[in-house]
Amino acid sequence: MSQWGKRAAVLVVVCAAVVVAVVGGRMVVGDDRAASTDETGRADNGWRWESYQSIEVQVPADWSYGVTGSPPCRVDKPRPPYVGRPGGVRGVGCRDPYPPLAVRASYLWFGARRGPAAVQGTATGARMPGVRAPDHGWVEETRLLDGLNVTVFSDDEALRQRILNSARLIDGADANGCTPNHPLADHPQGGPTSAEGLASIGVVESIAVCKYAIAVRPEQHEYAARRRAALIASSTMSGDPAQAFVAAIARAPVGSGPDSPDCIDDYGSEIIVLKVRGSERNQEVLIRYDGCRFNGIHDGVTLRHLTAEVLRPLLVGVHRPSHYTGPVGDLVLGPRPKKG
Repeated sequence: MSQWGKRAAVLVVVCAAVVVAVVGGRMVVGDDRAASTDETGRADNGWRWESYQSIEVQVPADWSYGVTGSPPCRVDKPRPPYVGRPGGVRGVGCRDPYPPLAVRASYLWFGARRGPAAVQGTATGARMPGVRAPDHGWVEETRLLDGLNVTVFSDDEALRQRILNSARLIDGADANGCTPNHPLADHPQGGPTSAEGLASIGVVESIAVCKYAIAVRPEQHEYAARRRAALIASSTMSGDPAQAFVAAIARAPVGSGPDSPDCIDDYGSEIIVLKVRGSERNQEVLIRYDGCRFNGIHDGVTLRHLTAEVLRPLLVGVHRPSHYTGPVGDLVLGPRPKKG
């Protein structure tokens, strides 16, 4: 599917809080409280924190990113281990819930919807809390944490247990400094509160990059009522990259856009809120990039135009969209090829 299509809305089903594991024919029932490995919030050496809704989990630092519930029969070559979040997936009817042995990769999935992994011989992308052991030492375990399915698939027992046992509820803010909810996720048409904006924060020290699902359309309100929190993902910048990024924002032209006249979804389905820490004070910045209208950068004082210089270092890794709307895609990917 082309990256130029409209990004699909994220779908997550929030479920009751009971963990049921079937091991060797026995049923093990537990509650949904997550273990914490480090109360300081630092990830272990060689590991990083990943957040989704109200949960954060440690994974190896070299894991990549993917989509929860990706069709296993579409996997035809080896890929690195990855962290998956709900997103748009192809509606493909696969017979087996897992990829062929030769191309399997370990994964952490956030938010797989609750249900059987297969129905009448067709994989569903859903998971029930418990343990499944398909073959050749590969084991998939799903735990229900604060109503959210957290699934790990691996042929390394110690790795699987270490990832799952690191999972914990976000207490206030996650390890990157992002809160599970934010007022702008409910009112993306607004902006940060500030009398001075970025101009008076002093030397930029660090930036927490917080991506949130928004609730503007009626169907988004319905989804918001089911989810635990709006947080989709988080990351950080610090030092020279953070300073260069804020300087790029300052160079962006005053105004708004680019917008697309060819679609009707004003705000899209997600926003990014930057929490910029300065030597003099801190400042939040709202970045709207996923809609047909009202795109731009807002620091509470000045509304600025999106630019390639801002978006290209921002929409990478965990923040990379699966699709773009017209002119925003032009900024990130370059101009679209002309038809005909």
